[in-house]
Amino acid sequence: MTPAYPDHLPSPAAPRRVWALALAILAVALFDAWRITHPGPTATDTLRAQALAGNVSAEYNLGRAYFFGRGVARDDTKAAYWFRKVAARGRPKAETFLGYLCDHGLGVPRDHVTANRLFRRAAEQGFAMAQYNLGISYHLGAGVRQDDAKALYWYRAAAAQGFVKADDAIGFFYLHERGVPQDAAMAVRWFRKAAAGGVARAQAELGYLHDTGRGVKRDPVRAAYWYRKAAAQGDADAELNLGTLYQSGRGMPRNAATAADWYRKAARQGSPHAQDRLCGLYVLGEGVARDDAKAVHWCRLAAHRGMVASQDALGYLYVKSRGLPRDDAKGGYWTRKAANRGFASAQEDLGAMYLNGWGMAADPVAAAKWFRRAARQGNPAAEAQLAALYLTGNGVPQDGDRALVWFHKAADQGLAPAQYMLAAIYSEGDAGQVPDPVKSYKWLVIARRNPNQLGMTRSPFPPGEAFLDRRMTNAQIVLAGAEAVAWIARHGTNLAPR
Repeated sequence: MTPAYPDHLPSPAAPRRVWALALAILAVALFDAWRITHPGPTATDTLRAQALAGNVSAEYNLGRAYFFGRGVARDDTKAAYWFRKVAARGRPKAETFLGYLCDHGLGVPRDHVTANRLFRRAAEQGFAMAQYNLGISYHLGAGVRQDDAKALYWYRAAAAQGFVKADDAIGFFYLHERGVPQDAAMAVRWFRKAAAGGVARAQAELGYLHDTGRGVKRDPVRAAYWYRKAAAQGDADAELNLGTLYQSGRGMPRNAATAADWYRKAARQGSPHAQDRLCGLYVLGEGVARDDAKAVHWCRLAAHRGMVASQDALGYLYVKSRGLPRDDAKGGYWTRKAANRGFASAQEDLGAMYLNGWGMAADPVAAAKWFRRAARQGNPAAEAQLAALYLTGNGVPQDGDRALVWFHKAADQGLAPAQYMLAAIYSEGDAGQVPDPVKSYKWLVIARRNPNQLGMTRSPFPPGEAFLDRRMTNAQIVLAGAEAVAWIARHGTNLAPR
């Protein structure tokens, strides 16, 4: 008979079960700890053992493991070692990988000649990637004499096997007349094949061709579609061009803030054009809060990479002491760099520096020279500045007729100060003109309704409309208004007389 135990006391068998469970858990823990400190062979270890035993497939795969850093730390030297063993047996994939390492100097000394020898051996065995790489060598003249015909031959060989990057390269050749007659429509065909295969560069090129109407009907909506595809893969040119569409409002609602976001993505990848755009946006506060520190950052980056608009803007920031201590000499240095490269806005700014003696001795003759260079490129501010010099005879012989010509050029481009000056000249009969209240009233009406008045809320020059009203008949006022309306319609603005 089994003795009875009170219900609140454990059975004698219970301690034995608890200890057994605890020992089992301890054994598992000790085994796991032993496995951590004494790991078994990994897949890479097995692959290495097979490679050391002379297994060609294992040698190649071990080279790939080191090349891509899969299962082992990336090591180009070891990758080259294993690829070289396989390439010596004439295997085209290994030859191509080894050629790539030689071409880029990864794990081995950089050697384009050896790279091309390896690419050619693999290409002649029909390996598409090697054919494409050999095409690049002939395209760029890397280790071989540059030869567009041979580059195109190897690109076509790779494309015939479905290597989509070769499709993109052939499209480039047709677009830029490299080895074939220029044919934008044919370029579109090849870019479409590559874009369908996911090649970002081809997607960006298709966006550009739809954007500019080359080889296809101009279609900014379709351009945006392809730019987005490429931008999603991080293509900096596509990001830049998508930003441009948003900033201009082509194919989509204008959105300067979204434009700035895309420019920023491209700029962070080092695109000097995107850095240049961000420079301008931060200087003006367009699409972003005006931020002089960020303006200086982006303007400097772009200016040092030769972007003339940013060089001019950096000069402006120095002269205006925005985000930088005022330094007229440095301002003049950057503005002059851009002006010497033919940038009209910088030429106008340099003229203003000479006229006002900012960072240099005042020199109205030099000012006139730079205003004239910018004016000949159609810069309206320079046209007005040059007109003012001719009107007063400052730095140039006084010449009312030339002054009037340049004021008209600037006014016809919508520059409000030039329009006000014409109103004043025709009112008072300056610059050798007979007073003409109708012309004066016309230009005053246009100027007062100009949305580009640069912050002006009233005429900075006489006469006022009320003053003219007292000197004119109703018929003259009606005629002046009609001429203003006709000018507005002819110049395609959205201005309208009140």
